[in-house]
Amino acid sequence: MTRLFFAVLLMIIHPTTVARELPPLLVDGFAEFGPEVSRAEACNRALASAKQEALRKQYGEEVGQKSVLTCDEKLEKQSGNNCELFENTWSLLNTNGFIRSFKKVDERVDEKIGMSVCKVTANVIIEEYEGTPDYSFETQLKVTQGTNLRLDDKPVIEIESNKPAFHYVYYWAPFVDSEYYYQLFPNAYDQQKQKAKQLRVPTGHATKNYNFEVSLPNDMTYSHEYLIVISSKEPLTSPPDKITEVNFFRWLKSFDRKQWTQSTFNYRVLGDSSWQI
Repeated sequence: MTRLFFAVLLMIIHPTTVARELPPLLVDGFAEFGPEVSRAEACNRALASAKQEALRKQYGEEVGQKSVLTCDEKLEKQSGNNCELFENTWSLLNTNGFIRSFKKVDERVDEKIGMSVCKVTANVIIEEYEGTPDYSFETQLKVTQGTNLRLDDKPVIEIESNKPAFHYVYYWAPFVDSEYYYQLFPNAYDQQKQKAKQLRVPTGHATKNYNFEVSLPNDMTYSHEYLIVISSKEPLTSPPDKITEVNFFRWLKSFDRKQWTQSTFNYRVLGDSSWQI
C-alpha cells in the first residue's frame, strides 16, 4: 500500500512543544550469529535487543517484550530469516512512551567457532506521554482482504471502537521507506464529519471515487507494512500527511492522553506468485 491513486500535499510538522524526557538508560543488547548472518546484521539485532532492554527496564517485562515480528516459512525462503524485526517499531506497541533517541556507546564481537556474539552497549532516551490514558477506550483495525495483499487488490480498511471517535489512519512501509509514516485517512477526497464507532475506508462518501493501490518497487517480491489508527474523542488538529516516527509521537503528545487511543495492523504485500500458494 505504498501509493494512493490520488495526490496529497506532503507536509512535515515541526512541533514547538518541549517534551519531558527520562534520564538516559545505559543498556546492553546481544545477538548470536554464524556463517549465514553477517557481523553487521548481528550487531543491528543486538542494538534492537538493547532498545528492548531499555523498555523492559523502564516499564517491566510485559511491555519490554512487545515488538513487531513477522515470522513464517515463506519469509524464510525469500530472506533467509524466519523473522523480520524492525527496530523503529518499538514505540508503535508501547502506549506509555517511545524511544526518542539512542547513542551507541560500544560494539564488540566475541568470536567463537561456529557461533559468535555481538554485544552493543547504548544510551537510550525514552520520552513518555503525559497524563493517564482512558483504559476503557479501545479501537481495532483490520483490512477486509486479510493480512496478505496482492498487487491487484483494492484494500478496504475497517475500524471499530467501543466509543464514538474520529479516526486517523497512517501506514508505514519499512521495506520501501523506513523513515516516514504516511496518512491514508482523512484525505483530500474523504473526510469524517462526525464521530463513529465503526468506519470503512474508503467511506463511500468521498467527493471523488478513489482506491488504495497495492504496489511494490520493481526489485522487490514482497513487503511487510503496517497500518496505525489513532482514534480520538475529539478532532485532532493539524494531522500530518507525512511525518517521521519521532515527530509523529511528539504530535500525539500535544493532545490530552485521555482523548486518544491507538491500534496497529500488520500485513504483507505479495508480488511473487510463489508466495500466493
